[in-house]
Amino acid sequence: MSDDPVTRILSAVERLRVEVLARIDRLESVSRGNGDLLPARVVAHVQNVGDLEGNLGDWLGERRSGRWIEGFSITPPQDVTPAELLYRVVVGPGQLSLWTPSGRFCGSEGLAQPLRGFCVRLQGAAAENYECSYTATFVDGSVAGLISGGQLCAAATFAPLEAFQITLRPRAR
Repeated sequence: MSDDPVTRILSAVERLRVEVLARIDRLESVSRGNGDLLPARVVAHVQNVGDLEGNLGDWLGERRSGRWIEGFSITPPQDVTPAELLYRVVVGPGQLSLWTPSGRFCGSEGLAQPLRGFCVRLQGAAAENYECSYTATFVDGSVAGLISGGQLCAAATFAPLEAFQITLRPRAR
């Protein structure tokens, strides 16, 4: 190993990044086996790929790919109205989109601009019955998560969003 301090720091940062991504992989495998996740369709538009479809609880986008997400939409579960599941995205420094009701696309359509973060919130009966959380990775290798619904999910470096996972679970009674 080199005695160069910069090389040692970069090596330590890379080890930490690999460890965090491994933890996310473990969280993903645990959540897939959890039957209490509420399914719903999610579509993410990825740079140079197009639309990727999945469900709440799935990872959308490709971690470690370097390709950013340009926008997404969530089709709400049957017992949640579009007005009860809302999301917004960070499109630039200090620029948040308006809250978008579920079922609609949020992001840059046809502009090839990356999302820099996002936020999902529940209201009304959905907020009383469900808990929302999310995790994300960014093109610079940073990771954000597990973030509670309503909180902003973004990299400290303002890097483009690369992949995300949104979960919706029934509240414990």
